[in-house]
Amino acid sequence: MTAFCMGAPYDLRVSTGAARWQPGMNHKDLVGAADQALYEIKRARKPVTA
Repeated sequence: MTAFCMGAPYDLRVSTGAARWQPGMNHKDLVGAADQALYEIKRARKPVTA
């Protein structure tokens, strides 16, 4: 996605982590699972070079 800051274009990347609540999970478990999913996506992403 190309965004603009003060008229200058720059690339913007957004990663999100998602998790599904499972019986027995508390809110910390759910957030932890989503956080783990986010970092797996980030590790798999190829570096961006200009």
